This record gives sequence, structure tokens and C-alpha cells, in this order.
Amino acid sequence: MTKIKIEAMPAPLMGKKAKKVKTPKLPKKASDGILAALDDLEAVEKSDYYVVDMSRWYAVGSDSEENHHGAVCQGCLAGSVIARAGQPFQTIDLEEFPDGVYSKLIALDCFRTGAVFDGLCRWYGRDKLNEKKLESLPEYVTITEYDESKAKFKKNMRKLAKTLAEAGF
Repeated sequence: MTKIKIEAMPAPLMGKKAKKVKTPKLPKKASDGILAALDDLEAVEKSDYYVVDMSRWYAVGSDSEENHHGAVCQGCLAGSVIARAGQPFQTIDLEEFPDGVYSKLIALDCFRTGAVFDGLCRWYGRDKLNEKKLESLPEYVTITEYDESKAKFKKNMRKLAKTLAEAGF
């Protein structure tokens, strides 16, 4: 397996001591957040250090049930965002992030499963959503599972981002 060096795709910071978790930067708009997460996902896919596993947020290989082909860390769509921030070599719980970041990472997980309304509530806060804007959006959309087809998953996610952008989200 060839190591692929990708700018802004760091190897996990390996050390024996637990290190401070770095907080990912996420855009204000959910549509931009989805597109940024897809960029992060594509970088993670090219790395030998990480493997995409939609059932894990951000897990060190030895801390998970499986070690996918010797990859050091595993993570989902939101985990890709966490990975791109340059994390220490340790399993990370979402609760380690500030509330706003935590909510947006949960929102990305909602969006990847097609739960549009839930994702928007998490991204912005239910009380801050504009009811008129919401009327134009479906509560749920079909998103092909990543493991079924990476290309279709990304296409569905980009379509969702476009729909959200058109509605002002």
C-alpha cells in the first residue's frame, strides 16, 4: 500500500499521552458544511492512515472492533471532518467538542441518513429555523448508503446540499 501525502490531511498525532482534541472549523450554512464534509471525506479516502466506516465517529484502530486493513483510524462523514482538523492518536467522543461543533457533527450524521429536518434542527437549533424556508424542503430524502455506492452517496449528498442552498440553508 502506497502512502499518499495529501495537503491538510494529517496523519494522526501519535504519542503515548492523551493530547488535546482539535476543534474542527465548520461553515455557518448547512449546505456549505455538507460540501466541506464531502471534501474531507474524499481526502480521508485517499489516506492510508484512515478508513471510512460510517458506524464510527473517530476511532483509533486498536480501540475498535475491527482494524480495517491496518488503518490507524476509522471514521464516518463527520469523522472525516474531525480527522482533517489533525487529531491526536486516540479515540474521540463528540462530547469533547464545544456545543456548536458537536451539534453540527451530529447534523452531518443526520444528513448522511437523509434526515433533513433533524439535520437542520441540529445545525441551526430548532428555535432559529425559519418556518417559511422549511416548507419548501422534504423532511427526509433518500441517500444511498456509502458502503453500497460511494459515488451515489456523494451524488445524493451534493444534491441535498444544493437543495438546502436553494432554500437558504
